[in-house]
Amino acid sequence: MSRQIHSRVVTRYFGEVWNQGRVELLDDLLHPNYINHPSALPGQPAGPEGLKRVILAMRMAFPDLRYDVRDELHDGDRVAVRVVKRGTHEGNLFGIAPTGRRIEIEQMQIERFHEGKIIEHWRTTTMSNEEKDKYLALQERLSTADPDCLTRSGNEFVIAMVLQIVQELAEGQKEAAPGCDPFVVGQQLANFLLPSPPSSTELPGRVRECLRAAFSHDANGGTNGSNGGVNGNPEMRDVARTLGVSPRTLQRRLQQVGSSFTHEVDCVRRELACQYLADTNRPLGAIALQLGFGEVGSFFRTFRRWTQTSPRRFRLHHTPRVASV
Repeated sequence: MSRQIHSRVVTRYFGEVWNQGRVELLDDLLHPNYINHPSALPGQPAGPEGLKRVILAMRMAFPDLRYDVRDELHDGDRVAVRVVKRGTHEGNLFGIAPTGRRIEIEQMQIERFHEGKIIEHWRTTTMSNEEKDKYLALQERLSTADPDCLTRSGNEFVIAMVLQIVQELAEGQKEAAPGCDPFVVGQQLANFLLPSPPSSTELPGRVRECLRAAFSHDANGGTNGSNGGVNGNPEMRDVARTLGVSPRTLQRRLQQVGSSFTHEVDCVRRELACQYLADTNRPLGAIALQLGFGEVGSFFRTFRRWTQTSPRRFRLHHTPRVASV
């Protein structure tokens, strides 16, 4: 009985949803906790709503999109389906102008069922080793982006679609776009959608800007440590994400200019400590907390290492005196 139910769902999934665009049927065919596992869609929302966006976007670009089921194998709660996907690129696909060319792509898909609905999806495709290397490099570039600046159009889903676009082009590039490297297209999309990583020479300055902003957020009423590490220090992964690079790349490029993330944090803390101490209305304990120190004594010891004097003595000698009348 379950095999018949699964087969009916698969038939409607490809025949009515993908081929006819009836995305409203996904509420009946997919489990509320549906997960799309292929890495081509990082960040895709779980459940039917996430897949609805994918289908609508693909059908806008390929109005005649059609899946033909060639084989269907059942094994318990899983169904393996071999399909051939065809379509004509007649619509704008997130920055890729219509080519008018037809694509034909063969895929293997596995659907896992729970309570009569599809709850998990896997898909396999054929790519050369060179294509896989380019694909993974592009995926890393996109995955390190700050979610707040993923796109300039305000549509976060565009980024999630870039990798799928590249994969679709790679799978059908001989027919869809002869002579065009789909990974070059992907990089161009990524460069448009994401902030450009700073050069090695300007990197320390950009890192310090991020650190000042993070510490200033705490100083101006933010929750200290909400985005930081131990004792509220900003984490390298957060700064790297803001700059559009991976933490490993950030550390490597800082080392190339004779610096490190720890050194940059130390420099910014010293700079801000001197600035905050000039304001006599700021208690020393509050300054220590704002700069990520767990206790005042630690701040005093570190400040003495920086300046060879104590915070109190520094404040005494660097606070402007008001002339008496």
